[in-house]
Amino acid sequence: MGRAIASFEAASEEGNLFAMQVLAGIYLNKDSQFANAERGKVLRQRAADRGNPDAMEMLGDSLMYGGEDDQKPKAIDWYLKAAAAGSIAAKAELGRAFRYGHGVTRDYEKAAEWWLQAHAAGNAYSTLQLGYLTRDGNGVAKDADKALKLFEQAGNAGRAAGWHSAAYLHRSAGREGHAIDAWRRAAEKGHAGALDELGFSYFQGHGVPKDYRESLRITAIAAQNGSVRAKTRVADMLNRGIAVEKDPARAAELYSQTADKGEVWSMNRLGWAYMNGTGVEKDEVRAIGLLRQAAEKGDRSAQHSLGYAYVNGRGVEKDIAKGIEWYTKADLRAALSNMAQRYRDGFGVEQNDVKAKLYYQRSAGKGHQAAMLALSELLIEDATPQSLRDAFDWTLKAAIQGNEQAQSKLAAAFTNSDNALHAQTEDLSDTYRQDLVKIGRRFEEVKVSCVILLVDCGELSKQKLQLTVAAAWYRRAGDWPDAQFRLGRMLAANPQEPQHEREAVEVLNAAAEAGLADAAMRNVLGVVNGSSPEGVVGFLDRQKPTTGARLAKLSVAGRFGDSAIGPAW
Repeated sequence: MGRAIASFEAASEEGNLFAMQVLAGIYLNKDSQFANAERGKVLRQRAADRGNPDAMEMLGDSLMYGGEDDQKPKAIDWYLKAAAAGSIAAKAELGRAFRYGHGVTRDYEKAAEWWLQAHAAGNAYSTLQLGYLTRDGNGVAKDADKALKLFEQAGNAGRAAGWHSAAYLHRSAGREGHAIDAWRRAAEKGHAGALDELGFSYFQGHGVPKDYRESLRITAIAAQNGSVRAKTRVADMLNRGIAVEKDPARAAELYSQTADKGEVWSMNRLGWAYMNGTGVEKDEVRAIGLLRQAAEKGDRSAQHSLGYAYVNGRGVEKDIAKGIEWYTKADLRAALSNMAQRYRDGFGVEQNDVKAKLYYQRSAGKGHQAAMLALSELLIEDATPQSLRDAFDWTLKAAIQGNEQAQSKLAAAFTNSDNALHAQTEDLSDTYRQDLVKIGRRFEEVKVSCVILLVDCGELSKQKLQLTVAAAWYRRAGDWPDAQFRLGRMLAANPQEPQHEREAVEVLNAAAEAGLADAAMRNVLGVVNGSSPEGVVGFLDRQKPTTGARLAKLSVAGRFGDSAIGPAW
């Protein structure tokens, strides 16, 4: 090797640019036994001054990444010279400089121009970066399809981040299978982010069967490959005992590692571990420090936790005002509901129904069912036409979400003429009636799935009870066709009383007359058994033309599972 160095030295003294560049690389490599930084810098400068593209680009790199900010404009000068001499790497670096404003004023269009040139020459990094610009519409027209192609090109050229980015575009477009395939390809190259997303997909069952063990296996690899978020997920699974034996101590250790790297969720979880002595020695003061750190970084969960600590005097002196202040910053539905309750009851603050309603409204708007009901009660107390309508609306929203208390309150409004909300149940709009159908479906479809298949649900009293409740909600929707169809279908499939069969025929006919083809077809099922094909055809011929067309499509597709209908039609 020493003789080779001597030969390159001799060639460089004779002006051989290649020899200068090779020697510069050897001398500037601090791990080389021939490392000689001063000699390397001299040779690189000499090669650059004499027009060697690689030397000019590398000299630009040393100024851009190894010098002070005032050296960056000089780096740009060398990149421009290198690019003019044909250096693809220099063009890629110019794209990066204009993208981030390093040594130049940030300019997305110029970044795109340089990266486009480097991409055309096969530079995979530039292809990937051009994909980001195209995805976001920075400097070029926003085009998700074009961005996807660029990401896939970068991935095929060895850039795992290309497949990772392509996966996000596939998922945003609803192509879960393609997203998983792309993440697998990136994961095969060890991309930590892709491994993390793939592991989380198994955890949630997105695009793959839900599998906690596989999720943990892949997420652990992502954590080993440097993903802080993946390490936090592993800590969560250890903390909760998901697919692994519960280990709060190990979870706290991992939370501590990721909290040190700025992961706010880990600060929050570690804070609560110290607050309760879970996996660590109890230390409420240290807990507050961690929660405050996360809260000040904007983590809403930590802000809520800090509010709770102040309100209850955990680790800090009890201070209701500060607790409410943190609850306000958190803006979480539970925190908002807590604040509303305090203003309603005057606990720690001056009683104020106006503020209580405002906080309940914000919490209810975020989907908090208890807040919806509490707000409804306050609105009922106002007893104005608008407040009663609003109270009915919030009770209905909670009932649709499955809140049993709201369902009971709403049912009472329909059945009790003295109820404060009874007047709101009269002359319901189509939107309200469809909402009542949604409530009925929760009892019919979620708890008694056999009804969907139009089969006998048996004699179980629990099932009969749920069917009765579902039927009551459908009846409350009045002559809304969808409600009539669902009520008729359910009663025909599982009549509990003799009059149910007659009611089924009546409501199915009404829904069919309203143009609901499914209702007409379900009624056909009632006459098919024991009827000749001609009799079935006669029934179908009496339907409206639009209904008949819909029936034909459904029957040919075997939608209702009766072989007699299709041929007869």
